[in-house]
Amino acid sequence: MRWNEQGQSAQKEYSIKVKYAPPMRWNKHGKSAQKEYGIKVKYTPSMRWNEHGKSAWKKYGIKVKYAPSMQWNERGKSAWKEYGIKAKYAPAMQWNERDESAQKKYGIKAKYAPAMQWNECGKSAWKEYGIEGKYTPSMKWNKHGKSAWKKYGIKVKYAPPMRWNKHGKSAEGIWHQGQIRTSYEME
Repeated sequence: MRWNEQGQSAQKEYSIKVKYAPPMRWNKHGKSAQKEYGIKVKYTPSMRWNEHGKSAWKKYGIKVKYAPSMQWNERGKSAWKEYGIKAKYAPAMQWNERDESAQKKYGIKAKYAPAMQWNECGKSAWKEYGIEGKYTPSMKWNKHGKSAWKKYGIKVKYAPPMRWNKHGKSAEGIWHQGQIRTSYEME
């Protein structure tokens, strides 16, 4: 049964008892049939965000499970945080525009997979955000010519071939006191 041209149902307008079958669409005002006309229907996933970035669950009281992969909304907030929808956000999870992790900022427990990059300040995600990740070789020197091991306490094995830094010194030469153990041989 279709809605009439005024957007009213036959049940509403003419008191005819009919069952309106899913999938039921949102009307042009962004309201559901359940909310506006009192018709009890189950709105199936995958349900999209409406034009204002609000979920049907939040705005209309319709209980639906929003399936992954769930995207960040335009304000960089997760659906879990902003709308109280319990969803598992799958890796690989990206950094938001402010270089903060979803785990740190929104309390979402996610395993951030290697290879993990250094942020713009030359700090590792492991150090700065408390994310337990294994940073793989080949690890580069940061812009100050210091190794990740020295500056951030991250235990990594820096694999040859190891490059000379801009001062013409080898990694072994700079941190020769047993801090980085390598067998880089000078030619």
